[in-house]
Amino acid sequence: MYYKFSSTAIENPEGLSAYELYKRVEAGEELKGEQPLFSELWHYEAYRTGIIKQSGWLFDFRPFFKLYLVKFKHYGWMEVYAPNKGFIRANASTPSHILKIVEVPE
Repeated sequence: MYYKFSSTAIENPEGLSAYELYKRVEAGEELKGEQPLFSELWHYEAYRTGIIKQSGWLFDFRPFFKLYLVKFKHYGWMEVYAPNKGFIRANASTPSHILKIVEVPE
């Protein structure tokens, strides 16, 4: 699901990198490895929640992702939405600080 959340948003989301990624995921393409829009360092909210806000548009990837509990060395447990465990490690700013990843059953 994606929708406009701001009155100052651009009229058409086509051409936005989040829109392109959303359409790929919606078509069934599996996300593997690093995805700049889900980088923990630069897009912390997207990394954790699976939601990307870009140019007044909100792109919700949670229907395509699973919920995981991730234990970090210095922060404790945190909920993270991701398509798989490898995606969490690949987009973490310090993957060596991830101690455990547990999928939460639906």
